[in-house]
Amino acid sequence: MQLSREEAFELWTNPSSAWSVWCKPVALSFLEAKITSNEDAPPSIALPWAPAADGTTIIVVDLPGVQSVHMGEALLRLGFRPILLFNAVPGNSGASVRDTGRAEPPRAAVDVYSTVEAIGQASLRLRARLELLPAIAPPAFLLDGDRRLGGQLRPGDFDNRSVSLPTDFPSATFLLAHGVTRAIVVFDSLSRFASGTQPATDLAHTLLRWQTAGISILSCPLDDGWQGTAPQPITVDRPSWFGAIWHNALSLVGLRRSPMGGFGGTLPVPSSG
Repeated sequence: MQLSREEAFELWTNPSSAWSVWCKPVALSFLEAKITSNEDAPPSIALPWAPAADGTTIIVVDLPGVQSVHMGEALLRLGFRPILLFNAVPGNSGASVRDTGRAEPPRAAVDVYSTVEAIGQASLRLRARLELLPAIAPPAFLLDGDRRLGGQLRPGDFDNRSVSLPTDFPSATFLLAHGVTRAIVVFDSLSRFASGTQPATDLAHTLLRWQTAGISILSCPLDDGWQGTAPQPITVDRPSWFGAIWHNALSLVGLRRSPMGGFGGTLPVPSSG
């Protein structure tokens, strides 16, 4: 069984759904031209906390890339439509040590290659389900919980860190007009970007806007075994710069935009001359 990149793109961006317009094409553009199966299906994930896909509740998944894709696959089986919000390019893994003058090869700040591979394999497994999914299926937005990693980057490394912005999501007005009254945020309880029941700060800018408009925000932190308790309503903490007209510009300071779209660029190597 195989699938072309173009066919996978059409599956994830199905125009019959009102939510597919938010699907980011960046990761899809890096799929293999012909996707073939090279891995077993991930273990079945029990989601006792997941609500019925009745359109009143949407889900925001903020787990490390591959886990986020697998969670999206599990939620699809319950009737939710996974919406890919991965917005970073994989990197320049072909760069050599000689190119950078370093003793070790360059690296990418965030492992996007594994996420792209997971999307390709999920596309193969989910083809029939995505094709038959009703247009009214509510969304499960998939983020990479590792998007802001990086550590100590050096010249020649590929900086593909990214952030989540309110413009990456539907507005509260759009959600309410489509009958959405609740949003469940699923994240790794051990993530250094989350705190207790509070989601990552960059995501909080979006959630607080929804909350202010009357949409209930529920928190569902998962442990190492992917076990989550029943989602609990929270009051999203007000992040810095909230409401500032220059918030998006401030959020992007220090990040690198890729000419191909999304985030990613090589850190310059100082001239030896």
